[in-house]
Amino acid sequence: MARTYPSRGGIQAGSLSYYEALLDNPNVQRGLAVIRTTEGTAKSREPYNMAFGMRRIGDLSWHPGKSYKFTQTNGKANRTTAAGAYQFLKGTWNGVAKQLGLKSFNAKNQDIAALALIDRRGGLEPLVKGDVRGFVNAVG
Repeated sequence: MARTYPSRGGIQAGSLSYYEALLDNPNVQRGLAVIRTTEGTAKSREPYNMAFGMRRIGDLSWHPGKSYKFTQTNGKANRTTAAGAYQFLKGTWNGVAKQLGLKSFNAKNQDIAALALIDRRGGLEPLVKGDVRGFVNAVG
């Protein structure tokens, strides 16, 4: 299916520049805010600096990669490396950062990486268009 998102001077879809340009879209900003809210990080004054369990990350030069213990709802012990506004797992972050050439875990790069992951799930086009139902159905 051909993408129908707004183009910006021939910027290649799926590129760092493409996702960066989409950050100006108000629907994109609303969608990212919804994800921060559902991840619980929006409660913080510094959502981009939050690791799992609302632990503050001081250094955003790269994903902290720290592993935290937690108990699942079924009582099973588990661990997670979730961090940042969108609670990226270390492996997920490293993969998308490599794909896009991201050089730090700063707020803008977290937003860009989130858009790339939304795009992989087919949620970017509905998000840009303001189709909330289509966005939510795509990204769950």
